[in-house]
Amino acid sequence: MIFRFKLNPTRNSPPSLRGQQFRPRPYVPIGLKQLDGTFDYTDYLLDTGSDDIILPLKCARELKIRFHKSEVFIHSLADMSRMSVGYGDVEFRLAISPFHYVQWRTSVGFAPVERPVFGWAGGLEFFHVSFDWMLARVALIPLASLPLTASAFPRPDRSRETPM
Repeated sequence: MIFRFKLNPTRNSPPSLRGQQFRPRPYVPIGLKQLDGTFDYTDYLLDTGSDDIILPLKCARELKIRFHKSEVFIHSLADMSRMSVGYGDVEFRLAISPFHYVQWRTSVGFAPVERPVFGWAGGLEFFHVSFDWMLARVALIPLASLPLTASAFPRPDRSRETPM
């Protein structure tokens, strides 16, 4: 599954961009299953430095997810500030077309953030991820460990492979 980076324009181009007027960002459209069974697609920032998948609190309200004290944790951010994160289960769909997708259920964090972040636990851990900065794209290849709830993506038949 290959996705193109989004090119975010910059107001002032810092020297690190060598005159470019944009920053490439690995955003991927991922569907979040709604209460009515449909999937609402939003761009998630793929973040290899994020321990978890983090969604805005409004998603928890829309899905009617309530947190118990045992499900709320304090996380330290890169700038050393702290943020309360409540956890709940959701179902995701990653698709390149209506006929090619993978779908799985996982536990995610909900926090006071503007944009969702697709981090390691429950997300990137289930994919081989390859960033191609020259072509501004990212490849996500589902691993056998992905706990599928549905799929329209053929899985390779590994039963005939010979071990090395």
